[in-house]
Amino acid sequence: MAQLKGNEKILIIEDNKVQAKLNEIILTREGYQVFLAGSGAQGLPIANDQLPGAILLDWELPDSSAPELITPLMKNPHNPFLGIIVLTGHSEVEKLELALSLGAADSLSKPARKLELIARIKSVLRIRTMQFQLNELSIRDPLTNLRTPHGQPERSRCHRTVRGRGFSRLTARNRINRSCRMLL
Repeated sequence: MAQLKGNEKILIIEDNKVQAKLNEIILTREGYQVFLAGSGAQGLPIANDQLPGAILLDWELPDSSAPELITPLMKNPHNPFLGIIVLTGHSEVEKLELALSLGAADSLSKPARKLELIARIKSVLRIRTMQFQLNELSIRDPLTNLRTPHGQPERSRCHRTVRGRGFSRLTARNRINRSCRMLL
């Protein structure tokens, strides 16, 4: 069995218990931590509590459908870059287009083949990792590696003036700006 891949959690929202168990076994053997839900009402709280990296979402559930669940799943501010893979037995292109336009990352036909399921999960998690890395790069100064507010480089110290202490404002501002230029 493969080692658990960090903290990578997968939520399966599927009403067909056999299909859900089969996917759980496949993903558990690959080293993922898997959570099961039989309906949308069960799945939403688990998604909010466990913050999975990917969700396998059945198109037709007893209490809701995939389009009804994608939007609330994607709006969780504590779990950005969530990868949702819709599982469907339908072949209509319109349904796939709807799911993708709402924010689903991919779709699989049921029953999902082992190799394809694993490849899609890895792909979604790889994209999620890259999104986190890009986000981190956008909020860190590349020179100092310090976190900056709103992605702006940390230069606010360079433009402040020192009051009092025997320095004129102009002299203090020039010294601070000169120091900052040497850092850049």
